Amino acid sequence: MDQVSQFQAQHTDARNRAKELSTVVQEAFERRDELQREIKDIRGNLEKALSERDQLASTVEARGDNGELLREKDERIARLSKELANWQERLPPLIERFRVRNEEAERLEAELDEASRRIRELESEQTEAAANETRIEPVHHAEQLTDGLDASNDA
Repeated sequence: MDQVSQFQAQHTDARNRAKELSTVVQEAFERRDELQREIKDIRGNLEKALSERDQLASTVEARGDNGELLREKDERIARLSKELANWQERLPPLIERFRVRNEEAERLEAELDEASRRIRELESEQTEAAANETRIEPVHHAEQLTDGLDASNDA
């Protein structure tokens, strides 16, 4: 009987121990299921983060190209602005020099017209004076001039 009561006590201890182990195993399974759900959520978040990272990398790369283009455009605008300012500084003196030279050219043109008119007048006066002068022409055949007659200075 002692053995039976020992056996029953061991059996009761084993059953209690089995219940405790069953409870612990059940809790472990529940914890495992909970951890698996967390792992699944974490993997989903990781995949989402990786896709966002790839998208951001491509966006940054695209913006890097656009940023380079924008920087080049800004540099060109700055260079053209400096060139425009330089021309705006140089243009008024050039315009003033043009005005002065244009006035000088107009004055010289008027003087040239006056000189041309005076030259024409002098040439016409010279032509008129030459027409009024006695001309002496060379004689090639002296016999034709006197027709064989002797010229005399006698009255």
